Amino acid sequence: MSIVKKLRARPGVGRSTVAAFALESLISGFYIVITRSLAPVLFAVMGMTLIEIVRINVSAYIAALLTVLGVYNARSLIQNRVKLKLLVFHGLERVAWGFIPIAASISGTLLYMVYTLAVCLTVPTGILVNAVMLGGLSSEDAKKLFAIRSALGAVSSIVGQLLTILILALLPGVAKYLYLYLLAMAVGLCATIVLSFAAIPRIVAEEREEPRESVEAIKASTAFLFLAILLSSSSIIGTIWGPYLIRKLHAAEYIAVATGFIYTVTSIFASLFWNSKPYTVYRVAIASVATVPMLIAMIRIPTAHLAIAALYAFTNTGANFLASFVFADIAKRINVFKASTMLIGAWCLSQVMGLGSVYIAIPLGAVYAFIVSMVFVGLATAIAFTTIPEVAIVPEHLTISYARQLYHVSIASYSFMVFTIRSYIVLTLKLLGLSIVFLLLYTIYRIMLYITTLKP
Repeated sequence: MSIVKKLRARPGVGRSTVAAFALESLISGFYIVITRSLAPVLFAVMGMTLIEIVRINVSAYIAALLTVLGVYNARSLIQNRVKLKLLVFHGLERVAWGFIPIAASISGTLLYMVYTLAVCLTVPTGILVNAVMLGGLSSEDAKKLFAIRSALGAVSSIVGQLLTILILALLPGVAKYLYLYLLAMAVGLCATIVLSFAAIPRIVAEEREEPRESVEAIKASTAFLFLAILLSSSSIIGTIWGPYLIRKLHAAEYIAVATGFIYTVTSIFASLFWNSKPYTVYRVAIASVATVPMLIAMIRIPTAHLAIAALYAFTNTGANFLASFVFADIAKRINVFKASTMLIGAWCLSQVMGLGSVYIAIPLGAVYAFIVSMVFVGLATAIAFTTIPEVAIVPEHLTISYARQLYHVSIASYSFMVFTIRSYIVLTLKLLGLSIVFLLLYTIYRIMLYITTLKP
């Protein structure tokens, strides 16, 4: 807790809150690694194919992305009585994830509903957690707390991974998944109890929002795009890497498990390393992480992938921290709630783009999925080096110009997407209404025909 004591809380957020959020991450890491990492394994055990597993995830994250938009547009509903609403969403999220094995044992439809609900509940929880940290701490202290939470979460993730392997190896049948999920839910609810002791402010204040084309608004947009595209690459790698090792490289199962373990262990030290480094050093992380998809696809020696996992964890942690730290710097100059929503929105959007790409690439082969991952990470690298001032390698005036152009393209693309979606929704409703009218007319026709054919 000595590190936590060094963080200087702003009015309304005391050291107890900082300590509570650090402890919450330590406890939640155990719950998260079990519920998230076991989900695809459970789905496979229940008889789902890889395509079906990807499909249920894409559907869930599309719903989560819509939830992000809904929460932001109705943000006034959760900006008051923040502590109560954070505890409610925090607890409900853990209960929903805990019921996934039960839903899977009842019916596929119920599994879709419960899994989608569980994923969607992570949205308001994440937004409120980020809003409290970004709004209650200085930007430097918010960065430190991000790093501390990342490291502590990774520590408990290791415990969760080891326990998962042990229980899966020792217990027979499908019931072991229920035991693990209920245990994870119970531990996750302990994190909710910890937050109940935190002195969380009643209201997340709306900060002054800059004009749409201000420097801060443009920087937030470019950081959002960078993070969403980078995480899309991570989503593809996380989905394909393990099966690729086992099926294509014929690696032993423990190699696939060990890559995840090494990634988690390395991320602990990476979180502490990148926390204290100036922004210019992050160029190394961004340039290095861009090589990982190519290394995975090209290196055919299974044991060498353990070293790649360490490299990936170290560089990917730094690249992710860059975007989070940029948001921490500008959160109070745009809008704390907006910055928090963009962080969570980037994650949801990345899952839709990444898993959607996997869904398309799976029939073609794993190599094509890695190629798409290379494209994503290459695009993220280009965005960082040309539009994010903290790490840009082009002159400052060009950085501003490129960032503004990218911002305009993003706004135009978003407007077109919203217009298209609305048009399709309206068209669908009109066709549905027309179908109902035709159905009623046909029903009336059949009734009249039946009446006229009756003998007197």
